[in-house]
This record gives sequence, C-alpha cells and structure tokens, in this order.
Amino acid sequence: MNNNLTVIVITKNEEKNIRRCLDSIKDISDEIIIVDDNSMDRTVEIAQKEYNAKVISNPLNNDFANQRNLGIEHATCDWIFQMDADEVVPKETSQKIIKAIHNNKDYAAFNIIRRDCIYNIPLMHVPFASLARIFKKGEAQYSGKVHEQLVIKGKSLSLDAIVLHYNIFSIEQMMQKALKYSTLEADKIIENTPDISIKKVRYKISFGTIKLFLKHYFKRNSRKDGEVGFIYAVINSISPAILWLKVLEKLILRDRGKGENYLEARSQKPEARG
Repeated sequence: MNNNLTVIVITKNEEKNIRRCLDSIKDISDEIIIVDDNSMDRTVEIAQKEYNAKVISNPLNNDFANQRNLGIEHATCDWIFQMDADEVVPKETSQKIIKAIHNNKDYAAFNIIRRDCIYNIPLMHVPFASLARIFKKGEAQYSGKVHEQLVIKGKSLSLDAIVLHYNIFSIEQMMQKALKYSTLEADKIIENTPDISIKKVRYKISFGTIKLFLKHYFKRNSRKDGEVGFIYAVINSISPAILWLKVLEKLILRDRGKGENYLEARSQKPEARG
C-alpha cells in the first residue's frame, strides 16, 4: 500500500467479527493496529497471523477514549481510520476514503455514515449521522470514557459514504449490550446530576420510552424497513429505559445507604420539578 493509512480497531473477544472487518480494509491500509482488551478467544491470533496486525494488549477499564488514543499513539501513518470490530467498509466506501485523503489536503478529518444492520439486514430508511472516523495523526484525539467523542483541531468534510455496522444478531445479545453500557452511563448521570429528581427519572422510564418509540418508528422512518425497522424502534426505546431504571435503582440504594427510611423520606419531600 501507499495510502499512508493506519486502521485502528479496538477489540474484546471479536473472533466472530474480526475477519469480516479486516477483510474489508486490508487492501487500503498500510498498517493495522488492534487495541485488545484481554480477549480470551482467537481474536489476537487471527489478527496477527492472517493480517499481520500490530496488537497492543491493554485492559479497557471502561475507558474507550483511552483505548482509541492508545492506538493513535502507536500509528506510524499520517492518516488514521478508527473502526469497531463489528463494522465493515464496502468497496465503494474504500475508494471514496482513498480519494479523499489524497485529494483534500486542507481537511483534518472526514466523516462517514454508519448504517446499522439487524440480523445482517441494513436499515435503509433510518437517517444516521455522519461520524468523524478518518483523520490526520496529531489533528484529533478522543475524550470521554463512554460514547467517546473525537475532538478535531482543523476542518472536517462529510463524505457520501457508509460503513455497515453489524451490531444486532439476537434479542439476547442486544439486552446484554444494553445492560453492560447502561451501568456505565447510569454512573455518569448520577455523578453529573446528583440532585436529579425521582419524578424526572420516572417520566423518562414511562412516557419517555413511548415517545422514543414513536420518534424512531414514525419520525425516523424505521417503519419503512419492515420487521427489522420495528425491532430497531423497540431496541432504541428499551435500551434508554434500562438506563433510567438503573439510575432509579442507584438513587434508591444511595438514599438507603445514608440511613434514611427511603419511602418515608420520599413521601415527606416535595418532588423537584423535572
């Protein structure tokens, strides 16, 4: 290759996904870096032996920004493409990426659209935002432990290109993922808004869930994607509900931990406005 492009993938037990991901970028990358969170399967073996990838073993410790920044530090190319192991780059997108980094030197980063797939079926009608994934080394860095954001120094350009995100294979897998990430996010909510009211949390769980379903199913047009579109709308309603249930749980345990009679204390306190 002579594209001066490093592809970075963060992994954790991605044996089932890693080949599909790396096959989609092996022809455009000059370097592949895997930042692995102590995988117990064959993820590292496959990446090293079959794709000659450079592997950096580092525990995640619930800090996704640190994992991605670690990969950036070890990159030797001028351009970096950040990926997840459950993503795939179509050939037409590969061509657009290479054209962009060779012909648009005034930009520090390029955005591409990540299109979710459910049971390997892409959602064709749901609008997805462009994400900054391709950038110059030294011009961008990640911040935020969960739902990390790329902070870019220079200008960015949105490409008419997509990456396919194969993220939902079963309802059980979706629930496990929602439970895992909701714990991290609930801790963050409690830390940032310690005085959040029970009334607001109850609203988020009840009416908020209904509003989210209607938003995704009608306003975001997931109904046009048939059965998988319906599942998408439900998933994106249930997952936030699980998050707010965990916030409620943490508030209850926190108040009881202070030695209060929780129900009596709550009945005597006027609810704060949500």
